[in-house]
Amino acid sequence: MTPLVFQFVPRKSVPPSLLLLFRSHIFQIFKNFTR
Repeated sequence: MTPLVFQFVPRKSVPPSLLLLFRSHIFQIFKNFTR
């Protein structure tokens, strides 16, 4: 399962650590949004 954000943001231009932070942040927003 890959978040939709990965389709918009090129992985090669973003550090892996930043991607992990971004992904966890998206999941937090998603959980709040779908509650």
